Amino acid sequence: MRDLIPAFLTLLAAVSLPNALARRNAQASPGRALAGCAVAFGLLASAMALRGAVMEGLDVSPESFRIAAGAIMGPAALRSLWRGARPGRGEPPGGRWAETLVALALVSPASVAAAMSGADRWGMTTMAGAGAVLAVVCAAALTLLRTGPSGRGEAIIDALARANGAVLAVAAVGMVVSGVESV
Repeated sequence: MRDLIPAFLTLLAAVSLPNALARRNAQASPGRALAGCAVAFGLLASAMALRGAVMEGLDVSPESFRIAAGAIMGPAALRSLWRGARPGRGEPPGGRWAETLVALALVSPASVAAAMSGADRWGMTTMAGAGAVLAVVCAAALTLLRTGPSGRGEAIIDALARANGAVLAVAAVGMVVSGVESV
């Protein structure tokens, strides 16, 4: 239980929810937001389950992978701190499955690296629990915080992106330090 909070915060920062919110369509369906988050976190759970095979295939130790995960997460943290939320170009995506595509933006190199490294560090059960809670949080946020032509919520989302970047920076440094200590 003690590890659930750092696992949740690391995964929360790595998925960069504010950037997905910045790309969100204001008229999207809550059901599709939930479906998109379920797919996104299903992909992250698959990455967690395959971490051993990936590390073995790359001939990399879990400790070295943890250092690499921190190195992958670092630039994403700096980008969020510097630029805030980055809305997509042009109009938000439209169409029937637009919300699913927006939620898939949650699956980034940083989130995959954090999920795989976190599963090794805190255990698959802890990371799966953190991922399940986070899927609900993401679906609720995508449903409740709306952006669009009126621009409402953009300042909140930008502030969340910068705070997200700060947490991600701390998590990235923590992963590097933990990996170096373990080697």
